[in-house]
Amino acid sequence: TSFAHKRSDLGYDILISIRANALDSASSIMAFTQGSSVPHEEVSACMRRFAILISCMQAKAITEMRGQNLIRLSLSELQILCPDEFDDETRRILSTDPSSLVIFNWVQRLILDAIGHKIIVAPAPLVARTIAE
Repeated sequence: TSFAHKRSDLGYDILISIRANALDSASSIMAFTQGSSVPHEEVSACMRRFAILISCMQAKAITEMRGQNLIRLSLSELQILCPDEFDDETRRILSTDPSSLVIFNWVQRLILDAIGHKIIVAPAPLVARTIAE
């Protein structure tokens, strides 16, 4: 039982670390939109999509830790923000139980698009460090 408790504690620590890192990265990325000349509605829409993808990535990491997969769970069971906003292609990909890296790639692409559209206006090294974390 001692071993089981240690594993449980380790799993809990990893879960807290995943959530803390995601929150830290998300808040940094959102802060990088300050000073953007892009209309507020576009910035808000981009950051909303970003928050949804971060919640999706967290849900995927948690299901992987639990040994579950996304196919067996409904989007509402995963506690993903606004699952009804996923387009058909995203729902199709999520239904195939993609790896966390696929979802992380979506997050990276969204950030790069936001940089390209001047939604994120921070120096590239700061953004890169945030993505890497």
